[in-house]
Amino acid sequence: MSEAYAVPKRSVEADLKLLHQEPQAVLLHLADRAARHSGPELPSDLLNADGTFFPVTLPGGGEVRFVHRGSVVWAEVEAADEEGAEGGGPLVGPADPDAAEASVLVLFEDGSRAAGKIRWTLPEGRRRLRDFLDAADRFFPLGTGSRIRLVNRECVSVIELG
Repeated sequence: MSEAYAVPKRSVEADLKLLHQEPQAVLLHLADRAARHSGPELPSDLLNADGTFFPVTLPGGGEVRFVHRGSVVWAEVEAADEEGAEGGGPLVGPADPDAAEASVLVLFEDGSRAAGKIRWTLPEGRRRLRDFLDAADRFFPLGTGSRIRLVNRECVSVIELG
């Protein structure tokens, strides 16, 4: 294929947990411009996009795999890679007066778990955590220090506050 028709992409390192598999290091390939907001495409944009499959590359060997979005339990990236969008990205900055925050423990259907923080903004009257979880895209961000785990809510059994 001619490079004149190729879409420029940048690679972002991620740990990807698929159903019934151990987490694996991969490279996600993101566009320079996002379809849903201004700025570059974020890992959450890729995971929440339409379509059934997306490509990843294995580090080192460059082997390409096509991953079924529904089989992704979570993808973990550096926070800087996910919060790069104008307007603060999916995790709302702490200075936002309308931000709500909850520390949670996420229990997955496969028995694994992850602890972290969820921050969000929603209109007045719909600012509960449940409102966010019900309204969120398939993948929601769980802050885990300097990293963000993008969690597939369809793979979650229980979310505990605490």
